[in-house]
Amino acid sequence: MISVNNGGKRKVAFYARVSTEHESQVSAFENQMKWCYKIMAEHPEWELVEEYSDKGITGTQAKKRPSFLKMIEDALKGNFDLIITREVSRFGRNIVEVINYAKKLKDNGVEIKFISDEISTFDKNGGEKLAEISASAERESRKTSERVTAGQEIARKKNVLYGSGNILGYNRVGKTFVIDDEQAETVRMIFDMYLNGHGVRAIRTELLKQEKKNSKGQIKWFESTISRILENPMYIGKQYQNKTKVVDYLNHIVKVNDKSEYVLIQGTFKSIISEEDFEKAQEIKKKRVKKNFGQKPIGIKSTKDKWMHLLECDCGAKFQQYKWRKDEKTGQIKKGYVCRNRRTNGTTQFRLENNLPLDGVCDRKTLCDWHLELMIKDILEEIWGYRKESVIRVFELIKENFENDEINNAKKLKELNSKIESYNQKRSKLLDLYTDETIGKGEFISKRAEFDENIKRNQDEIRRIEGSVDSEKDSRENKLNSIEKALEEIINFDVERLDEDLIKKLVSKVIARGDSEFEWYLNISDNLEEDVFNIMPNEKLDIKRQKSIETRDTKYILAFKSIITLDRAREYKKKYNKYVRENQWTDIKFNVYVK
Repeated sequence: MISVNNGGKRKVAFYARVSTEHESQVSAFENQMKWCYKIMAEHPEWELVEEYSDKGITGTQAKKRPSFLKMIEDALKGNFDLIITREVSRFGRNIVEVINYAKKLKDNGVEIKFISDEISTFDKNGGEKLAEISASAERESRKTSERVTAGQEIARKKNVLYGSGNILGYNRVGKTFVIDDEQAETVRMIFDMYLNGHGVRAIRTELLKQEKKNSKGQIKWFESTISRILENPMYIGKQYQNKTKVVDYLNHIVKVNDKSEYVLIQGTFKSIISEEDFEKAQEIKKKRVKKNFGQKPIGIKSTKDKWMHLLECDCGAKFQQYKWRKDEKTGQIKKGYVCRNRRTNGTTQFRLENNLPLDGVCDRKTLCDWHLELMIKDILEEIWGYRKESVIRVFELIKENFENDEINNAKKLKELNSKIESYNQKRSKLLDLYTDETIGKGEFISKRAEFDENIKRNQDEIRRIEGSVDSEKDSRENKLNSIEKALEEIINFDVERLDEDLIKKLVSKVIARGDSEFEWYLNISDNLEEDVFNIMPNEKLDIKRQKSIETRDTKYILAFKSIITLDRAREYKKKYNKYVRENQWTDIKFNVYVK
């Protein structure tokens, strides 16, 4: 139904798009708007109720065009029933998206007029024309992508430099880079400290203390930023290029190239660091890092302490070991653990006293090792003793739930295969209609693209379901068998500290959620799996924290909650002729998760 206002005019929306924020493109955008008003003036029976525009945005993906998506949403709500745009390429350069949106709008009574192309989606042959012009626009996008790639290759051979100038130590001036004296001093400070044996954490702390600004003018530093500065050849007058490659020009999927594929370009700008010092820094980095199973390099800091590998703070940081105190009676060294974030960046009090920002500050209190030893002792006694049958029952219930899912998956697979068969039959009939000249080339291309898209979507869903069903079933069977086997093992609990190998085998992670609140993650299935937490060493702390929470909620099951009271702590310490500092005691609460 065509919507009209009280004056009998048809409600119209206009859409404009330019692909870059370049001055010439902005001018083109303004021209589109003037053109729109001219068209409206020629049609007094129309009323312009809304204008939608996307500036500096590609036309190959609708999801990256917020105004376009808002227009589609408003059209489907019935806010207007006619969209005018200058040409098909302004509406989009992805043939499948253009045709799908046009069909969806037409089915809901909304017409699109591509004025310059003389196409209306309500015309008899509108779909055919639209398909032909959309295909042409998509080909032009592909050619543009190829031209850009070829242009970059030519530019590299001519030593043309890239970058907007947002690099510490330099400003972009014309086609080259000019040293920023104040920022260059910060760069030299970073290299000097590193060459004199300081690590990136210590350098970061010193930069914050001295209120040194980063390339954005902020007193904000990350260890990963400092590490990248130490590796950047810009500081010796050179630039890495060919760091990425476009693998899908329509969906703008970019792949990061291996470092061996980088191309090093010699610039004409002045260096801040000598090549000798830069090479020394690279040698130091090579000695300090190792490859972790093909993942990102991480700094080496070897330790034999089991808790150092397992402990994590609620802020996302790991813990660091230190000598807490010496036992007055035995002379034995008491170990403590402190959050690295707190130790490296300081507490709230320290940061306030030194006029440092409070972003990401952590005030977690230090932990003593015997609290951890007592917790794991109680946890394993619970699981192997009182909780043994309940833990097995939890996994059996999960197994039953997954068996119900398998029945549902079988039904889904049958439905998906039926849909694919139906679309294949339609595709065959479509070819017959085109061969008999019952339909034109444009309609043939349009319908075939629609059927192919539906077939691919259903095939992808089948692969996803089939790929997960068998592996999940085997994994569940193996896990349940391993759990039952593990719980049959005999463990000697009559010791102050449990066997270290046992703890390393069973405990995946321990997170201090509060000063006296913990989460324990146990892998009692004995399955050797990849690190399910998938945390990279240089990731931001808030990202690490979020990953841990997501892993807990998706990979682990809450087995039970427990508490260590003063009486339990006193009993444990007394058994080994030791005592508890009762005036400092706070009950310890902990949740135990298993997988």
